[in-house]
Amino acid sequence: MRYAPALLCGTGNDRRFAFSVVARFANGSRDTVYLARCFPSSPGPIFGVAMERTTRASAFDGAWACVGHDQQHAIAPNTVRTDTLRLFGPGARSGVTGEILGELSGRMFLSYEVQRCRGDGACRLPGAARSSVFVVESMP
Repeated sequence: MRYAPALLCGTGNDRRFAFSVVARFANGSRDTVYLARCFPSSPGPIFGVAMERTTRASAFDGAWACVGHDQQHAIAPNTVRTDTLRLFGPGARSGVTGEILGELSGRMFLSYEVQRCRGDGACRLPGAARSSVFVVESMP
């Protein structure tokens, strides 16, 4: 998939962009798994955005300030969860130079925190669930 972020606000180096990604998480295991969420009532899961094949960060990888709880999203065996996730960027800039921290375009993927039980990260499965790669087009 290809995405072209829309300008939200700002001019020059202070521009902010956003786009929506439709993400599907399939639980192909025999057990229920749980996706972390920020607040007990948050409709979507916590997710990360990373660049494929580079050490550079994605400028669309947001910071999460969440509370502890045991109300993670339960995904039953052999079911699929679909979410429309809104990505905003850049998420951070250098406090010294104002430079954007991370890439605004390129090949990216999503990652979820997956657990085998309810709770606040006590039983995370090794490694994060990773989406297919998608392409974010260059900003105008």
